Amino acid sequence: FEVGNGRIARQFGSNGKSAFTTNLKARATVAVTSSEFALMTHSGDRVFLLTPSTTRLAGANFQALPKRAEFMWSSEAPALDIHVFYQTDGDRPRIFKWIAIANRSGQSVRVTRATAEALEVSAGGEPLRGGVGQPVVLGNEFFLGIEHPAAANVAQGREIILSHHPDCVLAPGESWKSERAVLGAAIEGESVEDAFHRYLVDLTGRSARFAPLY
Repeated sequence: FEVGNGRIARQFGSNGKSAFTTNLKARATVAVTSSEFALMTHSGDRVFLLTPSTTRLAGANFQALPKRAEFMWSSEAPALDIHVFYQTDGDRPRIFKWIAIANRSGQSVRVTRATAEALEVSAGGEPLRGGVGQPVVLGNEFFLGIEHPAAANVAQGREIILSHHPDCVLAPGESWKSERAVLGAAIEGESVEDAFHRYLVDLTGRSARFAPLY
């Protein structure tokens, strides 16, 4: 199955225990492996790293496919409900992703790191650039980043890791939502830099202007 809109798609697979991204598709197709999310949490004096391999896939909602999907994981230590959303940006060549968690335990839980993307690209498609506030690019096809000025968009070898550090405390029954990650693609006749600039214009509602400085 996939989330997409004809210009961009994110394909998923499942092994019965979890769901994971297998391909990014636009003008080209890039094969990837993904752990989908990672959350560094603290409960009492214990530290927990929550990923799909340390939690249980609790369900999925495909009612709005192919333009929106929701996966649900459940953690018992600490007791959290973890929802991961994927949604296309209308008909534009972009897919947004974010994480929402709910604390169903009897004590407060602190979230110190939220990783919205943890992808490993197939050989020959090594990601480039990245940094704090800068996107990671894949060839001349895709850009990836988190919409947060202090987010770390890391390209290391064939790995892409998009994280931010909320350092928020959830009391029992409270919820939290991560910053939004974006996967964008270049369309026919444009570069990935053009695609990223077009995304910024759509996001801010204005184009860059030059002005004299005195």
